[in-house]
Amino acid sequence: MIVPNENRLNTEYRISKFGGPSVITATQTQLAAPKAGEAQLRILATGLSMADVLIRRGVYVDIKKPAVVLGYEALGVIEVLGEGVAIKHPNLTVGKQVAVMSLIGNNTHYRNIGVDHVVPLPKNVSNEQIPQAASIMLNYVTAYQMLHRQQLTFIETATLKKVLIHSAAGGVGMALIQLLKPFNLELYGTASKKNHARLKRYGVKPIDYRTENVAQVCQQAGGMDVVFDGIGGNHLNSSKQCLTPKGQLVFYGMTELITGEQPTKIAFIKYMLTTARYFFKAKLCKRYSFYSITD
Repeated sequence: MIVPNENRLNTEYRISKFGGPSVITATQTQLAAPKAGEAQLRILATGLSMADVLIRRGVYVDIKKPAVVLGYEALGVIEVLGEGVAIKHPNLTVGKQVAVMSLIGNNTHYRNIGVDHVVPLPKNVSNEQIPQAASIMLNYVTAYQMLHRQQLTFIETATLKKVLIHSAAGGVGMALIQLLKPFNLELYGTASKKNHARLKRYGVKPIDYRTENVAQVCQQAGGMDVVFDGIGGNHLNSSKQCLTPKGQLVFYGMTELITGEQPTKIAFIKYMLTTARYFFKAKLCKRYSFYSITD
């Protein structure tokens, strides 16, 4: 065991107000020893997700106050175990690398965290693999849960043929593409022109959302059986127009709120009202599914 240094200083990257990247400040704090049931981690790398940007801008619904350390996901290594951890969790040992997805708190050099919130890696990864390992967790968990935990029917539906993924070249988009590949579907993806070659390598038919009428392209192809929309707001109306009469719309994100200037309260309210309309439809109609990450 590495003996905790009571005089060790830790650097955290936190926000004290909502806004652009300039609101992030480095703050030094005293590093405490882990409590019973906790592990002290040295953070090796953190991912940067859309959720982090939404939190920083003050439009993530679960974070009401800005006094937080940012960082949804991270890869860390256990340095110290709190009382009782070694007995109850023999798979957690000093030097073991673990994955963390805790919404906030990971943009720091060290942190203490309850061991129920960490998942040990099957085996430690190399220094070269650490950045990739830290940046795929949230994307792939989001994609996997949308496919398998949201009571969606399309995975088992033999008639499913065409799927549209918005922002297909992004993190969740690429995760969806790779997880859907075994089903031999006809995949379409919206992306800027520079990302089309990448999508084609995965067998995806790219649509340039800047120059093409996405709904028109989809309807000319016979309509989409499923559309994944991580943009939200008014964009959900466009996604609805891409569907077949019995097609299914899955919406899961709020990236419309991270484009342009800091959203005004009025713009935020309008966005939430539009999204809420589809959320309540999702409760009543199997054609619309609202996804939020679960444990």
